[in-house]
Order: sequence, then structure tokens, then C-alpha cells
Amino acid sequence: MNWVDWFNNRRLLGPIEDIPPVEYENMYYQQAESAAA
Repeated sequence: MNWVDWFNNRRLLGPIEDIPPVEYENMYYQQAESAAA
């Protein structure tokens, strides 16, 4: 299952500014919370 960790946590994804998908997801939810407040 190492590939799942790599795919979601360490792989840099070009269309989302070369950041890992999990980091982008965290940023998305932080923005959604601050917009709702």
C-alpha cells in the first residue's frame, strides 16, 4: 500500500500548482471554513 501513500501524500500534481493532492485538499477545506464563517 506504499503507492497509495505516495499517490496521495507525496506526488506533485502539475494542474494544482505542483503540490501533493492531500495538501491541496487541506487548503480547500480551510478556505471553505473561512468563507462560511
